[in-house]
Amino acid sequence: MFVQDYIYTLFCKDEDADVVREFVKSVHSPGAACPHPRVLPNLVAVVLSAVYSTFDQSDNLQFEDWRPSLSKLLQPIPFTKEALKNETFVLYIIAVIKAFADDERCKVHQSILPVRKGKDGWIDIICPGGVSCFDDGQFFSHVMSRLLNCCGRRKKTLLDLKDSMLGPFMLLALRGESSFIQTLSFMLEVEVPQDENEKLQIISTLESTEEGKACYEALCQKRAKFREMKEKGGPTVLTLASKSTDDDLARLLKSDSFGNLQSLNLAFTHVTSACAEYLVQLPALLHLNLQSTRFGDKGLLMVAEKLHNLESLNLCETLVTDDGLSSLVIMSSLRSLNLNSTRLSPTTYEKLRVSWF
Repeated sequence: MFVQDYIYTLFCKDEDADVVREFVKSVHSPGAACPHPRVLPNLVAVVLSAVYSTFDQSDNLQFEDWRPSLSKLLQPIPFTKEALKNETFVLYIIAVIKAFADDERCKVHQSILPVRKGKDGWIDIICPGGVSCFDDGQFFSHVMSRLLNCCGRRKKTLLDLKDSMLGPFMLLALRGESSFIQTLSFMLEVEVPQDENEKLQIISTLESTEEGKACYEALCQKRAKFREMKEKGGPTVLTLASKSTDDDLARLLKSDSFGNLQSLNLAFTHVTSACAEYLVQLPALLHLNLQSTRFGDKGLLMVAEKLHNLESLNLCETLVTDDGLSSLVIMSSLRSLNLNSTRLSPTTYEKLRVSWF
């Protein structure tokens, strides 16, 4: 009956978008959540079958509670290549993709990335050279800039995108796009490119703009500082008192005397994710104990991306969740991991197990 009513609404008044808007509003609650769970799938089915020829999809995006489900439905790109090559069709669908990219929620804007490795996502088809790119990369640049301000700068995401996106990234960095210059510098820092030729290409691209030169020089200085710290020596093992805070840790590590620190015990202290900023400046760190602290996902993402040599990590009774724990798949050096009394789900556990074993 919903589909019947919807088609009737489409044709009851020629070319009057207000009629459709009123119909959509009539089946959506004024409250926070839609009371009709089948409305969205039915609406999407009708819209897809009509190839968006009579209904402006942006209308259904005015309801924020629909976006997560809609983005999940569209992530596998349920359209033929012929549709994706059609400029008129793409003009409509771009409004939807833009709404996903501009959404503040990770689960929504991550739908622009491929649903699995080896399959194109929206980011692939709208990038320069992609089947649905009808400009010089401006829309791709906007979408990618939104991602790079959030989950797009995670090492795992960049590793997944490197093979298909490195060319477009370098092109836009060459044109002076700040987001891509910063991203190329970050890729060098966390060692995303393994091939020496790729590294040299990225360095050449960075050195072609003033901002890129500054980013590369800052990275070189940081690496030089790490080498200097190691040469200064200092202790290899350090344990902080139980009531120590982020500020206490910062004051201690700012002395630059811990370049050879291999084991750091912060168990039962009051440190939070904010201390990760200082932890990632310990180049020789192999063992990190954060048991019973207020350490959470934000800090864990930084640790996973920058402490490449870490061999043991204790996160027992911390605030970490699946959002942070999923980033551990890139920590190939880990030999010991304690996740007791965390909010680890069976799904994330299985992903970690498959990645490592």
